[in-house]
Amino acid sequence: GLGIGPISYGFGQDAIAIGVNARGNETNSLAMDSFVRSNANNAIIIGSGFNGGSAFFANDVENSIMLGMNSAQPTLFLSPGDGTHPNHSGAVGINTKLIPNDYKLAVNGKIIAEELLVKNPGAWPPPDYVFEPGYHRMSLPELRVYIEERCHLPDVPDAQSMQREGIQVTEMIYLLLKKIEELTLYTLDQQEEIESLKARVGELSRKPR
Repeated sequence: GLGIGPISYGFGQDAIAIGVNARGNETNSLAMDSFVRSNANNAIIIGSGFNGGSAFFANDVENSIMLGMNSAQPTLFLSPGDGTHPNHSGAVGINTKLIPNDYKLAVNGKIIAEELLVKNPGAWPPPDYVFEPGYHRMSLPELRVYIEERCHLPDVPDAQSMQREGIQVTEMIYLLLKKIEELTLYTLDQQEEIESLKARVGELSRKPR
């Protein structure tokens, strides 16, 4: 291996370490800048450790790339896309290298965007079936009893579940739309009942006393 800079060493076969206290410890590994460690085959790490070396910045994932400055966690982590980590092959981590299985992007922090488009909702079809003739919804008395017993709407996760498991955004949007559509039907039913009562009152007012 090749080491360029103060106490920088390429210990692995064909490894390269460039900078200050950089180590390329495995085959074909690359470590660049200061207080960095490339500890896996074909792993690349570029950046610097935390607080001048009090914590090293290290890449322990084969065939991956980590970028970061003054941190023990990567600002950007690109996981291998070669199938060696099939549950998150080709995934990206921002401020983290912990990417849950089957996810392509993990962000440790807040996200802001001007627009978000969700395609192929799959298991959550738009709830227009609420307006179909055969759709069954609770009566208002049944709904009142349900809410009094459970303190949340039917089909909507309770507060404890949300705090424990988080919120699946696509699912929640569809559930809220479903509740809006059900509320629309309840409102239409109530309006029909109001119109019927108004007509009945009109009939009674026209009768001679």
